[in-house]
Amino acid sequence: MIIFKIYTVNYFIMIIRDRALLITVFIFTFAISALTQSGWYIAYSPTAGRIDDISFINDSVGYMKVNTWIYQTRNGGKSWGGIAQIPFDFYVRSIEFLDEQVGILGGLAGSLPPVLMITKDGGQNFTNLADSVDGGFIGMCGIDSKDSLVIGVGIYLSPAKFYKSVDRGYHWKSWDVPK
Repeated sequence: MIIFKIYTVNYFIMIIRDRALLITVFIFTFAISALTQSGWYIAYSPTAGRIDDISFINDSVGYMKVNTWIYQTRNGGKSWGGIAQIPFDFYVRSIEFLDEQVGILGGLAGSLPPVLMITKDGGQNFTNLADSVDGGFIGMCGIDSKDSLVIGVGIYLSPAKFYKSVDRGYHWKSWDVPK
Protein backbone atom coordinates (compact mmCIF):
# COMPACT_ATOMS: atom_id res chain seq x y z
CA MET A 1 0.00 0.00 0.00
CA ILE A 2 2.83 2.42 0.73
CA ILE A 3 4.39 1.64 -2.66
CA PHE A 4 1.11 2.56 -4.34
CA LYS A 5 0.98 5.88 -2.47
CA ILE A 6 4.57 6.71 -3.43
CA TYR A 7 3.82 5.76 -7.03
CA THR A 8 0.75 8.02 -6.94
CA VAL A 9 2.80 10.95 -5.62
CA ASN A 10 5.57 10.30 -8.18
CA TYR A 11 2.95 10.15 -10.94
CA PHE A 12 1.68 13.57 -9.88
CA ILE A 13 5.27 14.88 -9.76
CA MET A 14 5.81 13.89 -13.36
CA ILE A 15 2.60 15.59 -14.51
CA ILE A 16 2.60 18.69 -12.31
CA ARG A 17 5.29 21.28 -12.97
CA ASP A 18 3.94 24.06 -10.76
CA ARG A 19 5.80 23.92 -7.43
CA ALA A 20 2.93 25.34 -5.30
CA LEU A 21 0.47 22.88 -6.76
CA LEU A 22 2.97 20.07 -6.27
CA ILE A 23 3.39 20.94 -2.59
CA THR A 24 -0.39 21.14 -2.16
CA VAL A 25 -0.89 17.72 -3.75
CA PHE A 26 1.88 16.22 -1.60
CA ILE A 27 0.46 17.67 1.63
CA PHE A 28 -3.06 16.57 0.70
CA THR A 29 -1.85 13.03 -0.09
CA PHE A 30 0.10 12.88 3.16
CA ALA A 31 -2.85 14.21 5.18
CA ILE A 32 -5.29 11.70 3.68
CA SER A 33 -2.80 8.90 4.29
CA ALA A 34 -2.28 9.94 7.92
CA LEU A 35 -6.01 10.38 8.47
CA THR A 36 -6.95 6.95 7.14
CA GLN A 37 -4.10 5.16 8.94
CA SER A 38 -5.03 6.71 12.30
CA GLY A 39 -8.59 5.34 12.29
CA TRP A 40 -10.19 8.76 11.71
CA TYR A 41 -12.84 9.21 9.06
CA ILE A 42 -15.08 12.01 7.89
CA ALA A 43 -18.45 11.98 9.63
CA TYR A 44 -21.32 14.08 8.37
CA SER A 45 -23.89 15.99 10.37
CA PRO A 46 -27.42 14.62 10.03
CA THR A 47 -28.69 18.08 9.14
CA ALA A 48 -27.49 21.56 8.37
CA GLY A 49 -27.03 23.73 11.41
CA ARG A 50 -24.83 24.45 14.35
CA ILE A 51 -23.48 21.44 16.22
CA ASP A 52 -23.31 22.69 19.79
CA ASP A 53 -22.01 19.58 21.53
CA ILE A 54 -21.36 15.85 21.15
CA SER A 55 -21.19 13.22 23.89
CA PHE A 56 -20.08 9.61 23.43
CA ILE A 57 -20.71 6.97 26.11
CA ASN A 58 -18.53 4.38 24.34
CA ASP A 59 -16.86 3.86 20.96
CA SER A 60 -20.18 3.32 19.19
CA VAL A 61 -22.99 5.18 20.97
CA GLY A 62 -23.03 8.96 20.99
CA TYR A 63 -25.37 11.92 21.14
CA MET A 64 -25.25 15.24 19.30
CA LYS A 65 -27.19 18.46 19.74
CA VAL A 66 -27.91 20.29 16.45
CA ASN A 67 -30.34 23.23 16.41
CA THR A 68 -33.41 22.02 18.34
CA TRP A 69 -32.72 18.30 17.88
CA ILE A 70 -30.81 15.62 19.74
CA TYR A 71 -29.38 12.91 17.49
CA GLN A 72 -28.02 9.50 18.39
CA THR A 73 -25.47 7.29 16.65
CA ARG A 74 -24.91 3.60 17.28
CA ASN A 75 -22.04 3.18 14.80
CA GLY A 76 -19.40 5.62 16.00
CA GLY A 77 -20.79 8.64 14.14
CA LYS A 78 -21.12 7.21 10.65
CA SER A 79 -24.87 7.84 10.72
CA TRP A 80 -27.21 9.72 13.07
CA GLY A 81 -30.93 9.55 13.84
CA GLY A 82 -33.09 12.10 15.66
CA ILE A 83 -34.32 10.96 19.06
CA ALA A 84 -35.76 14.12 20.63
CA GLN A 85 -36.71 17.67 19.79
CA ILE A 86 -35.99 20.40 22.33
CA PRO A 87 -38.68 23.07 22.85
CA PHE A 88 -37.92 26.31 20.98
CA ASP A 89 -38.04 28.41 24.15
CA PHE A 90 -34.78 26.84 25.42
CA TYR A 91 -31.26 27.18 24.04
CA VAL A 92 -29.36 24.02 24.89
CA ARG A 93 -25.61 24.52 24.59
CA SER A 94 -24.17 21.34 26.14
CA ILE A 95 -25.07 17.68 26.26
CA GLU A 96 -23.70 14.80 28.33
CA PHE A 97 -25.08 11.28 28.38
CA LEU A 98 -23.91 9.03 31.21
CA ASP A 99 -25.40 5.91 29.61
CA GLU A 100 -28.13 5.14 27.09
CA GLN A 101 -30.86 6.22 29.53
CA VAL A 102 -29.51 9.15 31.59
CA GLY A 103 -28.58 12.37 29.82
CA ILE A 104 -28.07 15.96 30.92
CA LEU A 105 -28.70 19.10 28.86
CA GLY A 106 -27.33 22.47 29.91
CA GLY A 107 -28.30 25.74 28.34
CA LEU A 108 -27.80 29.44 28.17
CA ALA A 109 -30.14 31.95 29.70
CA GLY A 110 -30.09 35.57 28.57
CA SER A 111 -33.56 36.28 27.18
CA LEU A 112 -34.50 32.60 27.46
CA PRO A 113 -35.23 30.64 30.65
CA PRO A 114 -32.17 28.80 32.06
CA VAL A 115 -31.94 25.14 31.07
CA LEU A 116 -30.68 22.21 33.11
CA MET A 117 -32.61 19.20 31.89
CA ILE A 118 -32.29 15.51 32.66
CA THR A 119 -33.67 12.50 30.84
CA LYS A 120 -33.99 9.12 32.51
CA ASP A 121 -35.44 7.33 29.49
CA GLY A 122 -32.95 7.89 26.69
CA GLY A 123 -34.30 11.24 25.53
CA GLN A 124 -38.00 10.47 25.36
CA ASN A 125 -38.82 12.88 28.21
CA PHE A 126 -36.86 15.69 29.87
CA THR A 127 -37.33 17.44 33.21
CA ASN A 128 -35.95 20.95 33.75
CA LEU A 129 -34.05 21.06 37.06
CA ALA A 130 -32.90 24.70 36.79
CA ASP A 131 -35.20 25.96 39.55
CA SER A 132 -34.08 23.26 42.00
CA VAL A 133 -30.30 23.90 41.92
CA ASP A 134 -28.97 24.61 45.44
CA GLY A 135 -27.19 27.97 45.15
CA GLY A 136 -29.04 29.10 42.03
CA PHE A 137 -28.71 28.47 38.32
CA ILE A 138 -28.01 31.04 35.61
CA GLY A 139 -26.98 28.78 32.74
CA MET A 140 -24.53 26.08 31.71
CA CYS A 141 -22.15 26.07 28.78
CA GLY A 142 -20.24 22.81 29.30
CA ILE A 143 -20.79 19.47 31.05
CA ASP A 144 -18.59 16.47 31.76
CA SER A 145 -19.02 13.32 33.84
CA LYS A 146 -17.10 10.51 35.46
CA ASP A 147 -19.11 7.68 36.99
CA SER A 148 -21.81 9.40 39.10
CA LEU A 149 -20.01 12.77 39.29
CA VAL A 150 -21.24 15.42 36.83
CA ILE A 151 -19.61 18.85 36.58
CA GLY A 152 -20.98 21.84 34.69
CA VAL A 153 -19.51 25.25 34.00
CA GLY A 154 -21.39 28.50 33.74
CA ILE A 155 -21.89 30.92 30.90
CA TYR A 156 -20.33 34.14 29.66
CA LEU A 157 -22.51 36.26 31.94
CA SER A 158 -21.47 37.03 35.49
CA PRO A 159 -21.36 35.90 38.16
CA ALA A 160 -19.27 32.97 36.98
CA LYS A 161 -20.53 29.68 38.42
CA PHE A 162 -19.72 26.02 38.39
CA TYR A 163 -22.16 23.22 39.12
CA LYS A 164 -21.74 19.79 40.65
CA SER A 165 -23.88 16.69 40.99
CA VAL A 166 -22.70 13.57 42.80
CA ASP A 167 -25.77 11.46 41.93
CA ARG A 168 -25.68 11.30 38.11
CA GLY A 169 -27.36 14.68 37.60
CA TYR A 170 -30.46 14.19 39.72
CA HIS A 171 -29.52 16.89 42.27
CA TRP A 172 -27.22 19.89 41.77
CA LYS A 173 -25.33 22.48 43.78
CA SER A 174 -23.72 25.65 42.42
CA TRP A 175 -20.84 27.84 43.55
CA ASP A 176 -19.72 31.29 42.47
CA VAL A 177 -16.23 31.31 41.02
CA PRO A 178 -14.09 33.77 43.04
CA LYS A 179 -12.86 36.83 41.15
